[in-house]
Amino acid sequence: MEIYSAYAEVRGTLAIFFSGLFKDEPTMLLLLWSLGIGFFIWLTFFTLQAFGLYTIAKKQGLKHKWMAFLPFLNILCMGRIAGDCRFFNRKLKNAGTYTMVAQIFASITALLFIAAEFYMYTTYGEPIEVPAEDFYSNGYYYWPNVTDKLGKLAVWYMTDGTFLLSIFGLIYEIFMLVLVIAILKKYIPKYYFGLSVLTLFLPMSRCIIFFVVRGREPIDYEAMMRAKREA
Repeated sequence: MEIYSAYAEVRGTLAIFFSGLFKDEPTMLLLLWSLGIGFFIWLTFFTLQAFGLYTIAKKQGLKHKWMAFLPFLNILCMGRIAGDCRFFNRKLKNAGTYTMVAQIFASITALLFIAAEFYMYTTYGEPIEVPAEDFYSNGYYYWPNVTDKLGKLAVWYMTDGTFLLSIFGLIYEIFMLVLVIAILKKYIPKYYFGLSVLTLFLPMSRCIIFFVVRGREPIDYEAMMRAKREA
C-alpha cells in the first residue's frame, strides 16, 4: 500500500513540476519514472523500519526477528512487539494478523490500479481531459473508443472500482493505527498520541519513529498510568 502511495505522490509531482522532461514520450516516461522513484522511496523507508523493528524485537527477546525485513510478515513482527492492543476500549489479540491481511488486500487493489493505469496509457495513450464546470466540481479524464474487454475492465476499475482501494486502504490504516498506538505507548508514552496521529497523515513517518526508538527500553504503559493515579 505504501508503494502505491509513494508512486501516486511522485507521479503527481513529476506531472506538475517536471512536465517538460516528458514532452517527447510523456506517458511511458512519466509512469516508469514515477514507479521507479516511488519504489526507491518506499525501499528506503522500509529498510529504516526493518532495522528498527528488528532491534526492538531482539531487545524484547522475540523469535523470528527476521520477519522485520520481509513485506507483509513485518506486520506480524509489529504485532508481536505491540502485544495485546486496544480497539474501541476492547482488548484485541492478533492485531498483527488482522493488519497483515488488510495490507495484503489493500496492496492487491493498489497494484491492480497501477496495472490498469499502465495498460490504458500504453495501449490507448493519453486520455481526454474534461475540465471542471465550476469551482465546486472536479474535472475528469476518459479514453474514447475503448473496444477490448480488458480495456473496458481497466477503465471501470480506475473509475467505479476505486471504492475497493478506498475501503481496503481505510481498514488497513485503522488496524495499523491500533498497532502503532500500542507500540508507541511502550516506547514514547508521553507523545504517543500526537505521533500516532502523525503516522496516520504521514505513514512513512512511522518508519523513522521505529528506527529512532529502537534502542529504548519498553515500559508497561498501563502500570505507569495506574501508578500515577494512585500517587
